[in-house]
This record gives sequence, C-alpha cells and structure tokens, in this order.
Amino acid sequence: MTASSQGADAHRPYQEPVARLLDYGECHMAGGGAPELAWPNYVNELGLTSEHVPELIRLACDATLHTADGESLAVWAPTHAWRALGQLRALEAVVPLLDLLKTLEDDDWVASELPDVFGLIGPSAIPHVTGFLADRSNTKQPLMTAVKCLEEIAERNPSSRDECIGILAHRLDCGADNDPTVNSFLISALIDLEAVEAIDIIRQAFHKQVVDLAVAGDVEDVEMELGLRTRRSTPRPVYHPFFGNPLSGLAEVGSGAMTGKIVEASAGDRKVGRNDPCPCGSGKKYKKCCLQ
Repeated sequence: MTASSQGADAHRPYQEPVARLLDYGECHMAGGGAPELAWPNYVNELGLTSEHVPELIRLACDATLHTADGESLAVWAPTHAWRALGQLRALEAVVPLLDLLKTLEDDDWVASELPDVFGLIGPSAIPHVTGFLADRSNTKQPLMTAVKCLEEIAERNPSSRDECIGILAHRLDCGADNDPTVNSFLISALIDLEAVEAIDIIRQAFHKQVVDLAVAGDVEDVEMELGLRTRRSTPRPVYHPFFGNPLSGLAEVGSGAMTGKIVEASAGDRKVGRNDPCPCGSGKKYKKCCLQ
C-alpha cells in the first residue's frame, strides 16, 4: 500500500460520497478570472446535495488533514471540501469557515480560495462576515481575508454591492482602531467595487495616517483609480523597495508606509499596480496573489 493510500485510508470514517474527496489529490490555483471555473464540478461528479453539507464541513475543518503528510492525497481533501461547499451555496459552512480563517491564518490556500467560496455562497453570508470584521479579537491576516470575502460577495452578487460597500466603509471609518494594513485592504476592496461614494471616508483615513501605502498607494493613487483625477499633483512615493534600487528608501518605507510618511521615488522605482501581473510569476493579478 502506498503512503498516499495509507493517508486516505486513515480517514475512511467519512461517509460516501464525501469520502471520495480523500482521493481527489492535488489542487491547482487558477491563474485568473473566476477560479471556480477551473475546479472540478464536485456536485455533479459525486452527486452531492444539502444532506452532505455537515460531512463536508467536518472534512473542510479536519485539523488532522490540514497537517497531514504533504505527499498524501488526503492532505488536499479539505480544499476540495470547501470548494464543494461553495458550489452547494452552503450557508451552514460560513461560521466554521470563518473559524478556519483564524486557525489557519498563515495558510495561502485559505487566503486565496475562501473569498471565492464566500462569493459563491452569496449575500446570506454577509451578516456573519460583518460580525467577524467587527470582532477586535481577530488578527490582521484573517481580517484581510474576510475583507476579500465581502468584496467577492459584492462582485458576484451586484444586488448586494451597496450593502457591502456600506460595511467596508464603516469599518474604514473606524480606521484608528484597525491595523493599517487592514485599512489598506478595505480601501483596495472599495476601489475594486468602484465605490466613489466612499471617497470622503477614504480621504479621512489617509489624513489620519492610518493606511499602509504599500497596498493601494496613497490618496492620489486611489483618486486616480476611482476616476476622480487624471494625474498626480505630488511626486510619486516609494511604495515597494523590491524594485529599482532595493535599498533606496528602505528604512523610510519600512516604518513610514504605515503612517503615511513617504519619500520621493527615483526614476528607477515603480509601483506594482493591483491589476498588474504578480511579480512572483503566478500568472494571477497582483491583488489576487502576493498582495493578499
């Protein structure tokens, strides 16, 4: 018996057809567009229905599998499970998956895919995500992912756009209580949703110097993204010390970006646009990859 089949057999207490996800094997991150279009159609392939939701939740949150042998097939089963929950629009999965954001806050797959899962589940998840964003016990990374969850819900369900923008803007209005990077993700989401109506709250956050400039840029960048200006009035700041001269402005950016303090960019420095290809070479947009 192979190591991979041994890993799967160890978890056979899962009932069919959910147990078959233990053998689905390696997942692949989609390069762009709607990632779920590249996912298997679990509902059709396995005949999944709402009655399988509790078992899928148990699989998606199985701590043993999340730390299983990286060479096993079963280690991928939780990812397949939460994808299936998204395809089933399973509202019951929202709270357990939000808890997963906290327990697996450094997991790239969680940060990358759960926003898409929440987007599929739709507007019924909004109250739970709103409560999560308001919970001050939650740390930075889970909150950033939750912001992306709310953004995906709005983008996939246009009727919920105004509600989601209102929630994001309200959280930004409490900016002094937030981590500056969380504030920058709130602003990034508002840009993606073309929330021109939130510009006063966005400007106020920059004025209070509670925004990480490395994510969406400074207030002039945001105004240009929203179509409120066509050119800068001030020199472009240094946002990313990883381009041009890697030492130029590094000390200033390392501490000043969080407080709105900036240094003028040299000719060799350039800002990676949120919609540009990610410098890591994944093929995804920067905002969908390493920016998260």
